[in-house]
Amino acid sequence: SQLIESTLDLSIPMDSILNDASHAIGNTPLVYLRKIGKDLPAKIAVKLEYMNPTTSVKDRAAFFMIDAAEKKGLITPGKSIIVEATSGNLGIALAFNARIKGFVDLRSVVRSPF
Repeated sequence: SQLIESTLDLSIPMDSILNDASHAIGNTPLVYLRKIGKDLPAKIAVKLEYMNPTTSVKDRAAFFMIDAAEKKGLITPGKSIIVEATSGNLGIALAFNARIKGFVDLRSVVRSPF
């Protein structure tokens, strides 16, 4: 497999105004859990992924999926149809990222167990 460099910039200062919401993906803060870890020999930190644009860790995965497919020439904004078989957070994140990048046709296939 080939490594593809992403256009996601994780070094954006928090006080800057972003060109679009995709630039906020991955720029979520780390916070120490001081009370929970006070008697432990190590510090515990959590990443606040809910601070991503669609409040999900899936924002990052969706961005990289679309970015990689676009760089490989598999999809083109304005021409390609993206189909995702989900009704969950990944589908929401894909729709969000696809729309920002200019993909206007995203179809979600929802399968119900009933």
